[in-house]
Amino acid sequence: MAPTPAASSSRALNAIIPLIASGQPYEAHQKARTFASRYQKSGQYDTAIDVLFQSARELLKVGQQGSGTDLTSFLLDVYENKSELVNDDSRGRLTQLIALAGSSGSWRKTIIDKAIAWSAKHGPCPAGDPSLQHYVGELLYKEGFFDTAEIHLLAAGKRDSARVLAQMYIEWLSAGGTPGAFALRGTIP
Repeated sequence: MAPTPAASSSRALNAIIPLIASGQPYEAHQKARTFASRYQKSGQYDTAIDVLFQSARELLKVGQQGSGTDLTSFLLDVYENKSELVNDDSRGRLTQLIALAGSSGSWRKTIIDKAIAWSAKHGPCPAGDPSLQHYVGELLYKEGFFDTAEIHLLAAGKRDSARVLAQMYIEWLSAGGTPGAFALRGTIP
């Protein structure tokens, strides 16, 4: 029986996480890449995914957006090499990392773009996973990035996305504009 990812990754994480806690994010980042590369090359994709996810999450928590984004990108590369399908677990990892990336700079956009592209290839929808699109759209809407949120909410094609989109149009309209233009936005993408 093969070891579980958590059991296999514990050795790597025991070497990485303390480095982050002790203020050595660069060293932690490099160790995470090294361990994950070795696991990936030996076909231990789930272990590589666990190491990358947990390391990226901890780096993002301490404000290391560059390192966290790089490891998230590597995580998506491992998803790609494994041909990981979109499911609650794979999507859940990504939504956590997207949330932790924060809205400053282009770090979050980098993660979102790559995650949507991966989900379009390995999920049932060519526009990307509807739940992932909805999550991103709602997150951007709540932060006031209406123009960017609109794209994701329209691509999601979910009933809840339509409700959020309608609410967003109402708020956007109250900031200035004519109702007709906002009515057309939702019907003619």
